[in-house]
Amino acid sequence: MKIKFNTGHYNPRIRIIALATAMALVFALIAVRLVYFQIVRGEDLLATARENTSTTLTVQAARGDIVDRYGRKLATSASAYNVVFNYGYIDQDHLNQSIFNLISLFRKNNVAWDQPAPITRNADGTYSFLETSEDSEAAIETMTSVLELNVYATAENCVDKMLRDYNINYGIEHDENNNFWFSDTADAEEIAQMKEDLGLPDDASAADCVAAMQGSEDYAYYSDQDAFDIALVRYNMQAQEFSLVNQYTFASDISIDMVVQVSELSSTFPGVEIAQEQERTYTNNTLASSIIGYIGPIYAEEYEALRNDPNYNYAMNDYIGKAGIESVYEEELRGQKGTVVVSQNSEGDIVASEVVDEAETGHTVRLTIDVYFQELVSNLLAEHIANSPVSAAGYTPRAGAAVVIDNATGEILAAVNYPSYDLNTYSEMWDELNNEELHPERPMLDRCFSWTYRPGSTFKTVVATAGLETGQINRYSTITCTRVYQYYLNQGSSFAPTCLGYHGSINVISALEVSCNIFFYELGRRMGIDTIDQYATYMGLGTYESASGSDNPNGLELTNGRLSTLTSPENTEAAGGTWYEGNVVQAAIGQMDTYVTPLQMCLQASTIANHGTRYASHVVKSIETYDGQVMEETQSEVISEFDMQDSTYEAVRDGMIAAATRTNIGLSSSELGYNVCVKTGTPQVDSGGVRTNNCAIAFTEGGPNISIAVMLEDGTNANRLIRQIIDAYNQAQAQAELETATHYPQELNDVLSQ
Repeated sequence: MKIKFNTGHYNPRIRIIALATAMALVFALIAVRLVYFQIVRGEDLLATARENTSTTLTVQAARGDIVDRYGRKLATSASAYNVVFNYGYIDQDHLNQSIFNLISLFRKNNVAWDQPAPITRNADGTYSFLETSEDSEAAIETMTSVLELNVYATAENCVDKMLRDYNINYGIEHDENNNFWFSDTADAEEIAQMKEDLGLPDDASAADCVAAMQGSEDYAYYSDQDAFDIALVRYNMQAQEFSLVNQYTFASDISIDMVVQVSELSSTFPGVEIAQEQERTYTNNTLASSIIGYIGPIYAEEYEALRNDPNYNYAMNDYIGKAGIESVYEEELRGQKGTVVVSQNSEGDIVASEVVDEAETGHTVRLTIDVYFQELVSNLLAEHIANSPVSAAGYTPRAGAAVVIDNATGEILAAVNYPSYDLNTYSEMWDELNNEELHPERPMLDRCFSWTYRPGSTFKTVVATAGLETGQINRYSTITCTRVYQYYLNQGSSFAPTCLGYHGSINVISALEVSCNIFFYELGRRMGIDTIDQYATYMGLGTYESASGSDNPNGLELTNGRLSTLTSPENTEAAGGTWYEGNVVQAAIGQMDTYVTPLQMCLQASTIANHGTRYASHVVKSIETYDGQVMEETQSEVISEFDMQDSTYEAVRDGMIAAATRTNIGLSSSELGYNVCVKTGTPQVDSGGVRTNNCAIAFTEGGPNISIAVMLEDGTNANRLIRQIIDAYNQAQAQAELETATHYPQELNDVLSQ
């Protein structure tokens, strides 16, 4: 069976009506939505449309303070006004002119701007690399790398590349008579484009181009000095990765007057802003400079190592610790940057901002140094050196060092280098400070921790201790001094070292008192160099690993702590010399190849004071949050010890007390109420003994529990500083008690005083 469907008659008019009705409905719906979008939600959606970009910006964290043991600030971050370029608002097409306008303003006011580049323009118009700091070589390598030049590029090559890359006077050169010509290396297409932009014919000369630039908004021709200055700013922008998220600092810590002028003329350099930021300042100028250290701009190799650090987010325009505590404790001092999200509309206007992460101020590093005591010792040392006579050999005393340690903890209470340098101005004076013709005293040298000297007769306390501990002598044993040491003469040798006097039959106490060479020649020869070096090592001298695993054998936190050398066959032969049997007797009086730092000399005295126990020396007391909560505290640590017999200690102590009171300089127990134990030395600087230093070590017994070491280059009477330093210590203690005492409210004091 078939089924049939009757479709009826086809009417096209019905289909057209249906289609029209459907289209009308669609347009009606669109109209309704338009009304909704434009009228009902018009304002909201317009704001949303304008908030179409967002940028995450970095908020700098304030660097943590470095303070002394009582909280007095040594390094801090102070608020300062800086001139910065904001990438989002600069006029890219006229950036060179904006920079020129800003430079001109600073020149007019005779104000310097930041220009951290290792290159200078000389008076004759040539260019050369600068060697103004210990980081100059790294800065030059960074420049050639950023400019994509080979490592052998000259300063002239760098300037040419900058002028070309930044389109500064590019393609046109001139001589001193202002004759202009197109450079042989200029790109012909770029020159042709410039002529077209200036409205000049194809055959226009270089002089025609320069003349046309005078009235052009898009081109300008600058003097060689102006072009160079603009190029350095552009280079630093590139080197420091100037971008939307990384502003560029043009000038730091400007005056309020300059703030006003820059603000008033801001239209002439678009994108330039005044930013209130944190600047590093050092509150005590020259005090403890080598301990505190300094910060400096981050260099390419440092940036590569740190750029991915998730905790600190380093940028190319950041500063980083370069020396001292600033360097070693960079991670603690640095702080953590914050982030803020800034929303901008399509016209670039900022419409909203949201703090995502608050910036966290860096931690405080509290030192063991008492800066008041440090200042007193610094003044004493400077005055002593200034008043010291020229040596018999014609050398003028110019420099020295003094170290004071707390025997009970190993804390360094003072470490004075003289002369020193000002942490606030050293970078500008780097050339001068490191010029030995201008400054033969070498103020940048860290004499306390990083420079070694022969210890001279102060080393006799080591030999005396070794002899007593090994049973070679006791306090009553005698050796006869006839001024000339006879032992090697009796062996058929011509070697006959001498003493400064005829002391006859003498024991260890008297030998320490009068510093008899013959006694220690003989004692040293009997023991041998290995035993001497063993006890020197116990006392903090020599090269060896720390018990704590530190690279520094004495525990010092600073990376510039230097290891001393002891006289030995191995060291002599390693230096290309020949070991002779007689070397041991010279080593026994602190000569030969024995070189130690003043810090190590102080540790030597402290080890004796502690009956053979040597504590790690340290300059950091604690790490704290910015509001004073202790996060980490340095604990006293025994680095080495030997069981010093009471009889050994008493004999060495008595000899040093006798040496202290012998010269009648106010060190007797009757004057002080406690014992001061001293040993002096006059080590030879040269092999002929013409030039000598002067030094002293000391420790107290029954009074303030401290040890002292003083080293004077070409100086005399170091022992006279011992009493003065002890008095300064007592004065500093009294000052600290006054500053840290709990004071009653004034009203209560008034009541109690009635």
